[in-house]
Amino acid sequence: RLTGAYFCPDHFAGVMEIGLCLSLGILLARDTAWRRKAFAAVLAMAALVIVVLSKSRGGGLTVLVVAAAVLAWGFPQWPPRARVGWRIAAVSLVALVLLVFGSVATAYVTRFKQHFGAAQMQGKSWAEKRAVLAEALRGSCRGRMYAAALRAWRTRPVLGIGPGMHQNLWPHFAPSPDGDREKGVWPSMPNYDFHSYEAHSDWLQLLEEYGALGLLLLLAPVTLLFGALLAGLRREESRWKRNDWRGRSSPSTALVMGAFLAGVAMAFHSFGDFNLQMPATVWLLASVVALALAEVLRSR
Repeated sequence: RLTGAYFCPDHFAGVMEIGLCLSLGILLARDTAWRRKAFAAVLAMAALVIVVLSKSRGGGLTVLVVAAAVLAWGFPQWPPRARVGWRIAAVSLVALVLLVFGSVATAYVTRFKQHFGAAQMQGKSWAEKRAVLAEALRGSCRGRMYAAALRAWRTRPVLGIGPGMHQNLWPHFAPSPDGDREKGVWPSMPNYDFHSYEAHSDWLQLLEEYGALGLLLLLAPVTLLFGALLAGLRREESRWKRNDWRGRSSPSTALVMGAFLAGVAMAFHSFGDFNLQMPATVWLLASVVALALAEVLRSR
């Protein structure tokens, strides 16, 4: 785990998401110098281009989740009426980009369509489309890994199957439960045709290997961290409100916003990949969050 390298474009997209979030923190700070905003805009554009070039579906969805987080929490320094305007402008920009991007027959868009069974949905009712989508997800590599990991977790739901044991016990748990070992009947969906070293979901693998108890032990400090960062953003909002929405940003505003968005990005992307098992990604995320948390606690 300590020698991980970015041989996979999906994981390189993950670390670029942190760069995108840090640049958004600078861009969203109300009175940041234009020179800094220009550099931040270059970083944001580079991060977005790299996510597209990586063809990472999780990376693309994570960018949309980060955009939603910006709409919800990204304008604490503006009065309520101005926030409405900024949100309308942001939604319009995202919708325009998605419309233009989705209409271009790129390999990235095609990869999304193939993953969700878009070709098989044409001419079908909504109920049939949902069935096609469920079947496409269930038969995908990730769907098979998730189903097998959940079956493994159910054997020891409280404490899990043990740290690092996913790859060792992988051959013992098929994605489908319809096999019969005593009668010599193979499951309808076996997993002997490929090996899964990771469950491709940090949250699910944590649940599988450490059980419900391990998941709760991690969720406790994660919740406290998010709460502290949100408290820092609310404190900044209160300060601007007391000054009738005039003044200057706190020096830590951009960092706290960037760290909060980076946490949102990694928390979401970890549902469908194992970015948090990439050492460089973890070290970068931990450094960003630690600096922001120190600023929040110091300003308190």
